Amino acid sequence: MTSTVLSDKVDSQLKLLSQDLQATMDEYLAYEKGSYLKNKYKFVSNLQNGSFGQVTCALNMVDNTKVAVKALKKTIPGISFMARHEISIMRKLGYHPNVCQLLESFETKKYIVLVLEYVPGGDLYDAIHTQSPLGVEYQTNPQMFLSLVNQLADVMRYAYSRGVYHRDIKPENVLLMRDGSIKLCDWGLATYAGKCRDFNVGTEKYMAPEALRQKSEWYDAKGADSWSLAITLLFTLFGKCPFRKADTNDVNFVNFLKSKEFLYDYYPSINQVSFKAIVECFMVERDLDGGVELLNREGPIKGFTLDQEYKLELTRRQQEFAVQSDPAVASVRDDDVLGGEFFMFDSEPEYRVEMLEDQKQASYVAAPLRAVNIRPIPDSVGTAYSIFDTQAPPSLTFSYETNDGLVGSWCDEFDEMCGMKHTR
Repeated sequence: MTSTVLSDKVDSQLKLLSQDLQATMDEYLAYEKGSYLKNKYKFVSNLQNGSFGQVTCALNMVDNTKVAVKALKKTIPGISFMARHEISIMRKLGYHPNVCQLLESFETKKYIVLVLEYVPGGDLYDAIHTQSPLGVEYQTNPQMFLSLVNQLADVMRYAYSRGVYHRDIKPENVLLMRDGSIKLCDWGLATYAGKCRDFNVGTEKYMAPEALRQKSEWYDAKGADSWSLAITLLFTLFGKCPFRKADTNDVNFVNFLKSKEFLYDYYPSINQVSFKAIVECFMVERDLDGGVELLNREGPIKGFTLDQEYKLELTRRQQEFAVQSDPAVASVRDDDVLGGEFFMFDSEPEYRVEMLEDQKQASYVAAPLRAVNIRPIPDSVGTAYSIFDTQAPPSLTFSYETNDGLVGSWCDEFDEMCGMKHTR
């Protein structure tokens, strides 16, 4: 009996201590321990930790939807101003389908909390870096890449119409929905000033050179965003940024200043469409509209890399041939043309094509008017050049033989197109 009473007293004291602890604990810290934040947000998982705070995923128990909870530590100098500035910017922006929406904001004892729209697909940087299915689509599918460009350009134009300039456009701030649509987030460094007088604001790899160091009284915020967009798109296509920092201490940037064509060497598979739009329009001329118009006009026809241009041109020629030739050829499907493969057609008698490559050999026998699958072999630089680029170095080596000798076959014309080596 005595032990039972003692146990009850201990439980009662522990409960009181727990209630006192919860009363003194910051509401956000209690949320991380399992309590509801604002009586409705239940902790689900950590999304991101940083020096300024953390972002978690929470479940809104009222409507059973997921949200992102961004908590910023008040003790960090300047963070309160930055958080309130971001809240002000996002309220100014209002709704746009490509802006990660602010749902509500409030303060606890130790944190400023922003409750944001939850975007389940992660960010563009991780998608490219980990080669996720969505990341690979952005790199290999011209329509997906063009959709990304148009969405980013659209949200940038919208922000400008509201008098807001982002100043920190980068893959980490491009959140992905599962259908490939995007949300631009992290507006904490945005400004209302079209002529910026505060320098070195943003992320170095993506910052315009004029924004890094003060060489004049101000720089154009739109122009700086255009540069950042260009670096973001180059990273998306090729998985790396051209510069660590766009100043004269960076060797690549010095080479770029000497000749913008340096980026043809740095990105061997960039094609003329991407170079003219991304490098010349976005980076050099800072012409957002002109670059986007060029990408939309030329991109669906030529793609954005040499590999894409190569495949699109071959698919087009295949379709043209299918219309003009035997119906049996038309049965070759588009999905038979894969990655670095292409099809050529011959009206000669039966022939055999034998590929020569170290430790790799493949031969194909085809009847007249049948597709022959030829795999391109990268040259010594490891670059897949377009077979339609007359400046491309020899990229294929093969031997061939026909039943009645090779006279005026497609091989001769093919040699002229791509500088091919062959042996009789």
